[in-house]
Amino acid sequence: MRFNQCLQFGMVMFGVTLFGCSSNRVSVTIPVEKIQDRMEIATMLEETNDQYFVSQALFDDLEASASKISDNPADVEEFKSLLEELKKCKPEDEEQIKSITAKMAGCLEIPEKFQPPFVRNNKK
Repeated sequence: MRFNQCLQFGMVMFGVTLFGCSSNRVSVTIPVEKIQDRMEIATMLEETNDQYFVSQALFDDLEASASKISDNPADVEEFKSLLEELKKCKPEDEEQIKSITAKMAGCLEIPEKFQPPFVRNNKK
């Protein structure tokens, strides 16, 4: 009888532990593919922010990716507007390039858990 009681106690403890662990999990509602795309965009923006250089290839990539940055249409429109401002910048406009790329990073919809520091520091 003692063995059965120990077995039952062990099963209860296992269940409590399992339940306790599973209740602390964070569910991500954004598909992984979208998060990966947005992380790549964040990397492009951070590199631009660090180097103050904006190539035509970067503009093309950002334009092609603009619709992927968020599921919120307002964020997408703001990103596109900022991209147009960025296109007008000259290489010597370092502070303006830094400011615009930081604002663009703030438009990215990435769950907080996965946000790189550049995105987290520039969220609206």
